[in-house]
Amino acid sequence: MLTSVGHHDADRPAVSDGRRTLTYGELRGTGCLDVERGDRVLIHIGNRVEFVEYLLAALRSAAIAVPVSVRATGRNSRTSPGIPAPP
Repeated sequence: MLTSVGHHDADRPAVSDGRRTLTYGELRGTGCLDVERGDRVLIHIGNRVEFVEYLLAALRSAAIAVPVSVRATGRNSRTSPGIPAPP
């Protein structure tokens, strides 16, 4: 997915959620997160453009993206696979 972002026209729409659209050029400009390599990054966002932005940022940061359903709340989100339970 990361390599294909660079092979499209920068002005071409890449992803849209009905309220916001990102172009391939905007996706190319997605930065990194301030995390260490191998850190787990929980992504608790529904079907929105922001999900793609955070997923790409996590991947570019060499972090482990852990998508969690927006239906998971409270205890469910803290005990998802790959997320250690709080102390």
